[in-house]
Amino acid sequence: MRLVLASEGSAEANAAASLLIAGARRDEVSVTVLSVAALGGSSHGWPPDYLKEAVARDLERAEKTAAAVSDRLARSGFRTTARTGNGHPGTEVLRELEREDVGLAVLGYGTHRWLGTRLLGSTGSYVLQEAPTPVLLVHRAPPSLEHLHVLVATDGSPGALAAASMVPTLLDPARCSLEVVSASVMPPTWAAAVDSGLVAPYVGSALTPDAFEELIGAERAQTETIASRTAEQLRAEGFRTDVQALFGPVKSSLLRETEYGHFDLVVVGSRGLGPIRRALMGSVSEAMVNHTPATLVGRRRSPSGED
Repeated sequence: MRLVLASEGSAEANAAASLLIAGARRDEVSVTVLSVAALGGSSHGWPPDYLKEAVARDLERAEKTAAAVSDRLARSGFRTTARTGNGHPGTEVLRELEREDVGLAVLGYGTHRWLGTRLLGSTGSYVLQEAPTPVLLVHRAPPSLEHLHVLVATDGSPGALAAASMVPTLLDPARCSLEVVSASVMPPTWAAAVDSGLVAPYVGSALTPDAFEELIGAERAQTETIASRTAEQLRAEGFRTDVQALFGPVKSSLLRETEYGHFDLVVVGSRGLGPIRRALMGSVSEAMVNHTPATLVGRRRSPSGED
C-alpha cells in the first residue's frame, strides 16, 4: 500500500512519522512525504516582487522538511518519496491522494498552525471530509517505536468493517497488539437501570425485571458477536487480539476504554447503521479524532462516491 504523509515539520507531524515507524508494515507500505509551500501558487503574476523572497524561503522549508522526514522513514526501512506542493495544504494533499494506488492519508494535528492556519480546524477536517481514502490523524507519538497498542472499534457497519480491513494492510502483526471493541447503544434509562439494578424507576412497569434482563442479555450477546467476528478476522491475519463489549453511552465508553487501556491508536468507521444495536460512528469518530492520541478513520465509498 502507498500512503501520503503530510508534514510541515511540527511536533504532531513528527508524531505521525513515529507512529508509522512503531507499527506500520515496512515490507509492504511505501510512503510519499508531502510538504506544502503554502505561500506558493500558480496564478499569473504570483508572487509579487515584495513576496518573492518569502515565497522562496517557504519553498526551501518545504523541500527540507520533505527530505528530512523521508530520510527518517527510509532509515527505518520504508520505501519513501519526498514531494513538495504549492498553495493550500488541504488541496495539495487531496491532489496527491488522487494519484494511482494511494490508500491512506496521514496527517499530524493539534493546536499548532500551518503558516497561520489551524490544522485541525481547516486542513485536517478538510482532508477528513473530502479524502477518497481513509485518513489517519495523529496528535501524540506512541511511547515506544517498537510496538503499538491498538483499539479497533466496530459496530458491524460497512464503515466500521472498512476501517478494520485497513489494519492488516497498514499494521505489522509482529509489532501491534489489538483490542476489538463493540459498544451497545442503550437508551440512558436502560443504562441507569443496569447500573442501579432497579428496573421500574427507569424503564417503567411495561417490562418486568425478567423481561428486561432477557432484553439486555440479547443486546449483550449481539454486541459481543459483532466484536468477536472482527476479532476472528484479525486473528486470521496474525494479530494478537482481545475482545471487549462495552455498555453505556458509546462515545464516553470508547474514550474511557482508550484512556484506561493506554491505546496508541484507535480505528473507527466514518459512520454506522441504525439505532439500538449500532453506534452512530460519525459522531464517535469525531470524538476519537479530538480526544485520542491517534485515530484512523475508515470509510466505505458508495458507487456515487458518497460515504
